[in-house]
Amino acid sequence: MAQYIPFGDGVEVNGQSVLAFVNALPAYNTILREILSKYEIPEIKKDEWYSQKKILNAYEEVGKTYGANTLFALGKAIPEYATFPPELDNLEKALSSIGMAYDMNHRNGEIGYPTFPTPYSMW
Repeated sequence: MAQYIPFGDGVEVNGQSVLAFVNALPAYNTILREILSKYEIPEIKKDEWYSQKKILNAYEEVGKTYGANTLFALGKAIPEYATFPPELDNLEKALSSIGMAYDMNHRNGEIGYPTFPTPYSMW
C-alpha cells in the first residue's frame, strides 16, 4: 500500500511540479484544483513553493477516490512540467538526471529521493 509521508518537515515542492498535478488530466482539472484547495492550496503559481505534505495529502485523496490508474497518469505527466537540467539530449542522460531533477523541484530539509524497482523486486 502506498504511503504518503514526507521524509522531513518543511519540505516544499515547486509550483511548476504542482501544475503537473492539475494539468495532467484536463478532464479532471477542476476536480484536482478543488482537492488542492481542500489542502490549503487554492491557487498554483509556477514560481512559488508548496508544502510537500499538503501535496501528498492531495495525491492520497486522488488515489483513494479515483484509483491507481489516475495516480499513474498524474505521475506520467510530471516530466512535462517539472524542471529538468537543460542539457538532456538522450535517454541515458535523462535517466541519470532524474535524481538531479527531483532535487531541483524540492527544497528544505530531507526531501527524499527517487527509487526504481529492479527486475527482481517486481516478482
